[in-house]
Amino acid sequence: MQPDEKNIIDQIDRWEKSRSGGVSNNKRTQVVTVSRQYGSRGSYIATRLAELLEFGRFHRGLIDIICKNEEYSRRIIGLLDHSEIEAMHNRAESIIKSNNPDEYIISLCHLVYAMSRLGSVVVIGRAGNFILGMEAGFHVRYVAPVQKRIDNLIEYKRIDPQMAKNEIGKIMRERKEFVRGNFGVGLDDPANYDLIINTAHIDVEEAVSITLEACVLKMDKINQD
Repeated sequence: MQPDEKNIIDQIDRWEKSRSGGVSNNKRTQVVTVSRQYGSRGSYIATRLAELLEFGRFHRGLIDIICKNEEYSRRIIGLLDHSEIEAMHNRAESIIKSNNPDEYIISLCHLVYAMSRLGSVVVIGRAGNFILGMEAGFHVRYVAPVQKRIDNLIEYKRIDPQMAKNEIGKIMRERKEFVRGNFGVGLDDPANYDLIINTAHIDVEEAVSITLEACVLKMDKINQD
């Protein structure tokens, strides 16, 4: 078994155990979505958040595996009750703006919504904040100036400056097109995030601490409503 698949199965097992014990996620911020400019170190910060919160960590690779695997999807969706499943379908129908969405986009919306109801997850990318909306979950975006992101890629990926610049441009275009084409919204609109952190002059551990504090504040507020 590959490590990614083991991580998926382990998380599903935890959710199944929780639900079989009668535990339901009524706390609407038990999911954190992380959006990041490529090279801002957002993925690393997301990993630290998941570790400290003791949440499952779902990046694009894991999400794509689940969306393409009927058994995994069935097990996850099967943990929701009837009202949650109805709300999941309604949410997907209301936010998908593509005239002819492919099965992946529909599965993605269903999966992210289901994970938000099962709780205790950090979702990295894949338009998680747009799928859930501001009323559910905590949504953070990490940004940095282009040169800082180039420097980060040179240091951590060991690639030359021109390749780093090209990768940043290509990946950011793809992400913007993905969000705009499927959900009809702008990736960079600050109103779609609870918190935006510029990592140019903020240490990653400081960024983690700031995010955790803000997340707790939102959790306390909306769970009192």
